[in-house]
Amino acid sequence: MREKVYNIEKENDWAKNIKGDQVFIGEAESGRKGYYCIGCSKEMDAVIQKKNPNRKSFFRHVPVDIENIEKHWQLISFKE
Repeated sequence: MREKVYNIEKENDWAKNIKGDQVFIGEAESGRKGYYCIGCSKEMDAVIQKKNPNRKSFFRHVPVDIENIEKHWQLISFKE
């Protein structure tokens, strides 16, 4: 029997609020409402699945520096 491995990137069902208290996704309000990653303390979105109950609700990291990443990929494509 295989041991279950917790993958923080796939199993984001806990975050912390601005006070540092841990919040379960089932108790969270959807959107950017002051949730932060327990591991790295970066801002997170709460994604609540209301329309499709077969999908799991989760927290996800807020994307940052998108413009810098796009510029990086453009520079790489010019080098090739």
